[in-house]
This record gives sequence, structure tokens and C-alpha cells, in this order.
Amino acid sequence: MENKKAQSTTPNIVHCRHGALSKVSSLWFLLFTRISKRSEPGNEPYPKTLGAITMNALLTITIIFLSVFNTDILCQVDDQKNGAYRNHLDFYNNRPFAEFNFKLIKKDNLRVPKLYQVISKDGSVKIKTIKKSIWGIYYNGLFYLNAEKLGMINGYIKFDSLSKYCYFKGIPIMTLGQEERLNRSARNHGLTGAAVTGTKIALENKENVHYVLNTQTGMINLLTKEYLLRILETYDELLLYFDFEENNGSIEVLLKYLDLVNKMK
Repeated sequence: MENKKAQSTTPNIVHCRHGALSKVSSLWFLLFTRISKRSEPGNEPYPKTLGAITMNALLTITIIFLSVFNTDILCQVDDQKNGAYRNHLDFYNNRPFAEFNFKLIKKDNLRVPKLYQVISKDGSVKIKTIKKSIWGIYYNGLFYLNAEKLGMINGYIKFDSLSKYCYFKGIPIMTLGQEERLNRSARNHGLTGAAVTGTKIALENKENVHYVLNTQTGMINLLTKEYLLRILETYDELLLYFDFEENNGSIEVLLKYLDLVNKMK
């Protein structure tokens, strides 16, 4: 479950703690809370010296402070073995089943800008294995996720860095309910019914292109406000700041807070 107590167990990432700064951050958090309460209707406002600080400005300062000072600096430890992994557990335990001997070719795809074709250099890994059996490939700090195993597209999506929550842009994936609707239309109304239902489902999913890979669980989720709120349940400070954002459903704000979560201890 995503809402369990957050733990720093992302594979091969060490957290370099600046513990003394957590007390400073707590004081800053208290200041933010008190000013925000004074800004609520019916409460007496602060004097002009603090009144000049708008909530938006205060929020911006707080986010910058949090991202710079109240984070565990993520220090990549380069002991992850290069190679192909069958699943996220093998990746987590650093157990590739095949050494890295692949050629990675960038594919032109406007919807998935970081899509790559993977080819075995010497043919030791069969094409079927590359398409169906590999979960991901790691090579010198870069990670490639098999998008075909997600039911998304033929190819591998590149991640330039790894953290607990990794964002990527993909293409819409039908839910199990939508697949059943499509199959039912095909059975009851033939190809015409399937085509009509397929068009409706495509319209329903057209905005579903922003995804998050949880490297601890291997789970893929759409990056939505609801999903981020589940993540923020264990981060009281971030949750408060997020609630004050004017447009906290935008992809820009969601990505900002996802990045902050990845930096939190």
C-alpha cells in the first residue's frame, strides 16, 4: 500500500542526513502554520511587518527552504549491477539474470519522448525475452523500463535517475473495466460496436499520460492529485503546503511535490 509509513529503502541510494536542520525546519513549519491561521477569515491579522508577506510568497519561500535544507541528500551509490532484470524484486536485490550486452536505439515517438528499442548485441538474449520477460535494464546510472510489459507500447522508457517515485510520460492504458466493456461490445455488437466503444474509451483516457513508477513496489500509478495525496499522508508538512497551492491539480505542482517527497528523509 502506498500510504504505509515511508521508509528510505530505495535500492542503492544512501541518505546523508543533516539532522540538526530538522529542528530549524520544525520552527519554520510552526511559523508557516501560525501565519496561515492568522490569514484565515475571522482571525486578527499580523502587523504590517508580516502582513506584507502574502501566503503565496510565504509558500514559495517555505518550499525552497524545505527542498534545500530539510531533505536527506540522495547520494547515488553506483553498485547497482548493469544488466537485465526480470522483475522489481530482482532489481531491488541487485540480481540481474543477464549481463548488459544490449544496443539501445532512440525511437521517434511524440507521445513517449524517452522511448528506446533494445537489441541484443550478440543475440544471446532472444527478441521474445526482450519483449516479454525483462522488467527493466540498468546501465551506468540509467534505467530502462519495459513498456510492453505494462501493456503500453513496444519499447523501453528511459529514466535518467532513480528515486522511490520515478515520473515518466507514457500513453493511456485501459483499465480492466474498460477492457471488459470493449470485449462485451465486441461480443454483442461485433466490430462496429467494438470500434464505437474503443473510441469512447480513448476519449476517456486521453489525459492519462503522466505516470509514476514506485521502485520499491514495482507498481505503476497515474500521477493525479488523488494519488499524490495518498503519498503525502505520511508527510504532514508537505501536505499542508500542498493544500495551500492555488492549482494543486496541475502537472507542474504534482511534479514539484513528487520531487520533494523523493528528497525527504
